[in-house]
Amino acid sequence: MYNKTKQTYVASYYVHDAQGNVMAIYNERNISNNRLYNLNNWTMYGSSRLGIVYPPKDHVIYDTQFGNNWDAPVEQMNVGLKRYEISNHLGNVLATITDRPVGVDSIANNGEVEFYEPSLASANDYYPFGMLMPGRNIKSQAYRSGFNGKENDNEIKGVGNQQNYGMRNYDTRIGRPISVDPLANKYPELSPYQFFSNNPIWFIDLDGLEGVQYLETIKLKDGTTTTKRVVEVDVYVATSQNAQSIHFKSAELPTINSDLKSEYNSGFKDLSGNVVEFRFNMKDFDADKTSPVDFAKQLRKDPNNFEKSIDGITMAQK
Repeated sequence: MYNKTKQTYVASYYVHDAQGNVMAIYNERNISNNRLYNLNNWTMYGSSRLGIVYPPKDHVIYDTQFGNNWDAPVEQMNVGLKRYEISNHLGNVLATITDRPVGVDSIANNGEVEFYEPSLASANDYYPFGMLMPGRNIKSQAYRSGFNGKENDNEIKGVGNQQNYGMRNYDTRIGRPISVDPLANKYPELSPYQFFSNNPIWFIDLDGLEGVQYLETIKLKDGTTTTKRVVEVDVYVATSQNAQSIHFKSAELPTINSDLKSEYNSGFKDLSGNVVEFRFNMKDFDADKTSPVDFAKQLRKDPNNFEKSIDGITMAQK
């Protein structure tokens, strides 16, 4: 954020790990040409994101006038600086609680604490496509993540109205991103503005591209539900009509599909404990016209493709 003369501004810097997870956010403040740097927050992880930790306020770690300030005392034992996420199966952050316990005297005039309750920091209820329900949210601006666990961009359109999905920004009020899908030409049957395959109850969008990985919730006969992660993979099989060719025949695609399912769907789980199901979209190409090596090279030209070739079978995933 800048003022008109740009003499005072605030900038944020994100630190990511090798997988792209946000590890910490640092702020830079320019005040009369003296730049101050401080740690805004850092992220807690277990098998998935647990929440964030805020350091004591205004702890400047470096400024251009006085230099390094790392030796300043840090109140590391302060409680109430952590925010733990309470999320549902879609990753929607429904509430956050702090690490400050609240003692409860449940017996009248006893004067003693019988048990402790967590301290609520924020709470949110969402419409299906992510808009906050009026009157059913508390301090939503206090936590940076919301619907689908994505980061809110509250400065643009208000609290919870716009989110950053990496490849695109998403407007929760209209249930649409504000730009077209970069992979729209790969999916002509879908609107380039659709999100979650138009089914936000079952599916999530990981990065703003047309989803090939998503969570699917299935209702069982006994009324309970189970959630699994679906990974869709395009499988290109080199085929030939020549009886003497070493390549597959088109009629063999169902058998190859069955073999791949048996090999890959063997109870593998993701980091959240969800069973992973691979679904293979079988496609063939004429190996008499295009060699498998040249075909794989064409796929590799798209930097978004993950490609693997084995014995005339090429698997590709965005």
